[in-house]
Amino acid sequence: MASFLDRILDADSQALVAVVGDLNDFSWSSPVQQLTAVGMRQLDHLLPVNARYSYVFQGNSQTLDHMLASPALSAVFPALDVVHSN
Repeated sequence: MASFLDRILDADSQALVAVVGDLNDFSWSSPVQQLTAVGMRQLDHLLPVNARYSYVFQGNSQTLDHMLASPALSAVFPALDVVHSN
């Protein structure tokens, strides 16, 4: 996915691209870091650290669901909030 996104952003640096969903991995994991290495931005980083979670498992707040955006798309996000479903 990272190489596909890299080709898109190389072809059009203003492309409005989003990767959204359950990536089943943490934000510091290698797969998610590969997406950020090609320029995708983790939108949850717009939130305070204590709000950067999408679920609670055994008392631990964690994020496996992600929203990443290309630089051009992330520029139009003035704010973001997450629904904490449980």
